[in-house]
Amino acid sequence: MAHWFEMDLRKYIFQNIKVGDASFQYHGNGSKYFGIVIGGYLLTIITLGIYGFWWQKKLFDYFVNNLELVKDDKKLTFRSTATVGGFFELLVLNMLLIVFTLSIAFPWTLVRTMKFMTQNIIVEGEMSLDELQQSQEDYSNATGDDMTDMLDLGIVI
Repeated sequence: MAHWFEMDLRKYIFQNIKVGDASFQYHGNGSKYFGIVIGGYLLTIITLGIYGFWWQKKLFDYFVNNLELVKDDKKLTFRSTATVGGFFELLVLNMLLIVFTLSIAFPWTLVRTMKFMTQNIIVEGEMSLDELQQSQEDYSNATGDDMTDMLDLGIVI
């Protein structure tokens, strides 16, 4: 049940992210995701953790390959180029950095992870980013700003 909810939540979040007048669409489904997760757990346990790197690659591929940026009839698709070896290097080195620096290198591991992710996503399609237009001149949805004022949080200037 949680896997279907996670896919629905991911769809909702991405469909409400706009880049100018284009919007994201996510096409993942709970059944396929459930299969990846259950298979990953079982094979990782059976192989004493070795399959975990393949599992991480499969999850990354699934999340990235089901994402699109759509405007009218044009779209940009996202494709993962990550490898199992890349995940092995990333995760093992991050673990060693955290353990041997007593977590001082944790921010560096986050940067390394984000760099790995961005370097392993290819954007393909017929839409040019120059075609994107601001959807509203003055964005009028200020719910977050109003809530901050109402709660007197003072975190938004």
